[in-house]
Amino acid sequence: MANHLIWLVLGLLLITVELMTGSFYLLVLGLGALIAAALGFLGGSFSAQALGASLVTVVGIVAVNRLRRNNNNAQPPMSDYIDFGQPVVFERWTNEAAGLARVSYRGTTWDAHVLGNSEPQATDVLYICGNNGGRLQVAVAKPR
Repeated sequence: MANHLIWLVLGLLLITVELMTGSFYLLVLGLGALIAAALGFLGGSFSAQALGASLVTVVGIVAVNRLRRNNNNAQPPMSDYIDFGQPVVFERWTNEAAGLARVSYRGTTWDAHVLGNSEPQATDVLYICGNNGGRLQVAVAKPR
């Protein structure tokens, strides 16, 4: 089988798998393989095909990383967060010096970061001010 056909099959396979995962990295690899297939079809050597695939892949990965970084920095306002302002019940400290605690919310226990200088006791009601990677941000005062 010719090199350009192998690149073509590989590129289409990677793009198909990408459609199932949604990470965009396999899409970049698939596009690199398709570029290599085109170079092979046009008579380029294997070295030119590999170089073309590599360049497209490196540029694509840098672009995907930039897009992800920019999208992670552009978070919606906390007032749009569905749990914003909801009450939680303080259960216990996990690291009082760092302000880390366990709170009860929606029938389960959550990790939380207690904001401010407050020192809640068991069964005190706190309010959700935000969310940082699955850890609730809570405070004594209800946010506006």
